[in-house]
Amino acid sequence: TMKNGGKKEDDVIQIRGLEEDEVSQWANFCALCFSYKANPPPSSYFERHYFNDPRRDPSWIRVATNSQGELVASVRIFKRTISIKNGAVDAGGIGEVCTKPSHRRLGISKMLLQNALSIMKQHGIKLSFLHAAPDFQPVYAKEGFVAVSSKWSILTLTTKLVLPQQDELQQFQFREASFPQDTERLMEIHIFFSEERFSGCILRSKEYWERYLSAEGTIYVLVHNHQVCSWISLRPNQTLLQMRDFGNDCSVVSTEKALSLLIHHAIVPNTDENRTLHLPTPIIQDIAQRDGGVFDIDNCISKDDNGWMWKSLLAPDDEGYICMQQVISTTNFPHLIWPLDSF
Repeated sequence: TMKNGGKKEDDVIQIRGLEEDEVSQWANFCALCFSYKANPPPSSYFERHYFNDPRRDPSWIRVATNSQGELVASVRIFKRTISIKNGAVDAGGIGEVCTKPSHRRLGISKMLLQNALSIMKQHGIKLSFLHAAPDFQPVYAKEGFVAVSSKWSILTLTTKLVLPQQDELQQFQFREASFPQDTERLMEIHIFFSEERFSGCILRSKEYWERYLSAEGTIYVLVHNHQVCSWISLRPNQTLLQMRDFGNDCSVVSTEKALSLLIHHAIVPNTDENRTLHLPTPIIQDIAQRDGGVFDIDNCISKDDNGWMWKSLLAPDDEGYICMQQVISTTNFPHLIWPLDSF
């Protein structure tokens, strides 16, 4: 507990874990705190993120309450396992950080963050990570978080470029992903396409695919000989499309062809204006390995994601110490967290 040095001298702030029967109340609180955004998330968004998470734990939603027992701030710990140098390590994601307007600038969120980091360390978690807007990064930097760049690019898609050949359209089928029918195949491809290739990539269990990701947006799959060989999830924003998730079995179809077919089916071509696709730069490099091709990769524009920040919860001389920045700079495993895994 602590004395609140703000509005009321007798207001005592208590930090504790949430109870399961308080989740709906907490979701409403988060929605209220984020209502200032241009497209504010509803309370159902926070409830969905909680109840669909296979590793959810109400006590890992750290909340601050005032002397009347009202919620005034919140920080949630997301239990995740991430890829690192051909291996895996448990990490704690920090998200849904919010404070009631009347209790801001009192250091409450800082206390909650420190409390969350302490809990993670007590449970043997070695790394913590979060995504922060530029204005908030200095706040987290003071707590030891360091920004790590994820290389992304913008690729222009003209109507001509996204129209595959007729014979290609006949060889492949296109549909929405179906769970649990497609789960094992999606898991298999994701392991070798992303988990074994990128640092920081979220490892996905069967339950995570079926309960969490399946509710986070439409996933379109490409099928060849009755087997899923590729998929994509997109978020449209006027003429800009963000690649939220992608995977491909290159032994069945090239990344270039898979991407062309998926985009052709997933979007309605607009003959009046070009669209652009925001995608990880390593995917551009996959396409570049082929001569010729349908994508104009020479005119890509770099637009990196510099919002992810990492903090080691161990000292440099501790056994098991991991520094994400060092891993990325000294290995061939670039940093990537797919937006579909964001929290």
